[in-house]
Amino acid sequence: MLRVTVGDRISPQALELIVITIDDPLSPAEKDPLRKWRTAHVKTLAKATAGGKLLPLRIVPLSKVSVQDYRESVPLRLDELQQRPFW
Repeated sequence: MLRVTVGDRISPQALELIVITIDDPLSPAEKDPLRKWRTAHVKTLAKATAGGKLLPLRIVPLSKVSVQDYRESVPLRLDELQQRPFW
């Protein structure tokens, strides 16, 4: 999920990528592609939003996702990571 933490959806100044797991912690091998994707898109986001920041990843088990995070976030499908949704 992608959540705007500073600004609004039209002109975000800080975005947080929330990775939701099915209560099992991710291994370092599973975290690596996510971190690489984030690193690769930091400059793209800054250009597209006039200096907006992409905050560090936040990895959260499904059982600990807050109502606020759920309501304020938008789903994000990253086909390039080749991860299938669990549903």
